[in-house]
Amino acid sequence: MPENDNWDMNQERVYHETVLATRLNYFFVFFSLVLAGGFSAEGQLQVRIIFSLGFVISWLLTATIVRLQQKIDYILREMFREDPDMRHPASRVHHDVGGVSMRWVTGYAIPLLCSLVLTVLAILSYVGVLEA
Repeated sequence: MPENDNWDMNQERVYHETVLATRLNYFFVFFSLVLAGGFSAEGQLQVRIIFSLGFVISWLLTATIVRLQQKIDYILREMFREDPDMRHPASRVHHDVGGVSMRWVTGYAIPLLCSLVLTVLAILSYVGVLEA
């Protein structure tokens, strides 16, 4: 990050949201490649290796995505708390739209669900349910 005395929470939010979007994109590409590779593999050993590596790496990627989402949630809470007059556009939108935020879907639910799918596929490849 640049060494700037004027760096504020909004800039921090933008930075973290950009990193999160990039990691999510890489995660989706990785998830798709593992699925395609696992289901097109020709031997049982290849299927096991692809899904096993896929589930380990996906959980590592999921951990970084969840951590980034936690940071973004914290930053937004602080921004809303520090802006009771709703001068910042994000505060106004948050207030006017109301309801429950759906950030948890992209930051928590989807990566966790995808990683769980790869975990189940890896287990199924070892117990013989999923064969090449």
